[in-house]
Amino acid sequence: ANVYPPINLFTDADGFVVRAEVPGVKPDQLAVQIESGQLTLSGERPSPSGESVSLHRRERRFGRFSRTVQLPPDADPEQVRAECRN
Repeated sequence: ANVYPPINLFTDADGFVVRAEVPGVKPDQLAVQIESGQLTLSGERPSPSGESVSLHRRERRFGRFSRTVQLPPDADPEQVRAECRN
């Protein structure tokens, strides 16, 4: 499917985990929201630009994105935390 960002959803000892791959996106370009039992990850991935850039193939998506997933009914929005790793 043509969905971005790709994510993995699983449960471990810490609870329900969502891992998203957003290469090239800085932490300050990401927003994580929880509302009505849904988690939304949104942001913008900048396109390479400048006079020195000459794209020969463009397979990675650029621009604004948003991905929403339904959380399990027992997910506590007060316990949500987010972290960004390189």
